[in-house]
Amino acid sequence: MKTEVELAPDAAPAFQSGFQRALFDEMSTTYGLVNLLASFGFAWWWRYQSVRALAVQPGQRVLDLMCGMGECFGFIAQKLGHGALHGLDFAPQMIARAQKRALALGRTANPAREVTVRLQDVFQIAYDAGWGNYDRLHCAFGLKTLARDQKRRVPDLLCRLLRPGGRFSFVEIAVPRSAFLRVPYLIYLRYLIPVIGRLLMGNPQNYRMLALYTTDFGAGSDLISHWQADVRLQVRTRPLCGGCACLIYGQVL
Repeated sequence: MKTEVELAPDAAPAFQSGFQRALFDEMSTTYGLVNLLASFGFAWWWRYQSVRALAVQPGQRVLDLMCGMGECFGFIAQKLGHGALHGLDFAPQMIARAQKRALALGRTANPAREVTVRLQDVFQIAYDAGWGNYDRLHCAFGLKTLARDQKRRVPDLLCRLLRPGGRFSFVEIAVPRSAFLRVPYLIYLRYLIPVIGRLLMGNPQNYRMLALYTTDFGAGSDLISHWQADVRLQVRTRPLCGGCACLIYGQVL
């Protein structure tokens, strides 16, 4: 059963990079807390499960795609040893906060470890200065913000960025298939999260966008079917917390 919906025509600008860049820059001061509340406190656990699915090994090269404020850097660095971690995001305020995390890791990390962030759009990655040929690729809560045609292009991106045998893992807030969970969860996202955002001195309209992106992503079934049909990839999925989040992971063949 599908849970994806058709978006209103006026929702299309919400998937344009300029709109999203301004959106996440404005949300940067309150995004972490609201994201935690939107996940009922499970955001950190979902991130951990996503990184765990990568099975990062010491010495590997890892790309954290759409890394936001670098919330997953710590989980990845724990397994990285003397390897390299690159974070990429297109929102200046988000990447500035990720840079602070990267610097903090650098002060306490193995001195041979490389932790670098870059301000760049995911589909405009420049393959210079060692950005490419990764062993692992990770993305937490960024997939839903891609336009539908971009979601279908992600397998091409994975094949360009990962070496053969390289693993990937995406975790995303999703719409549960069960009506018992779906109805109250959507009410919570659409109406209560904007109120919480306003109480935290944020713009409630910004936080309504999180519900729009989540509703468009649905349970991720169309995207998963498309990726699983790609012979270049091995794709597995696992629902988290009754389908309130979706873990999509696998490897490039």
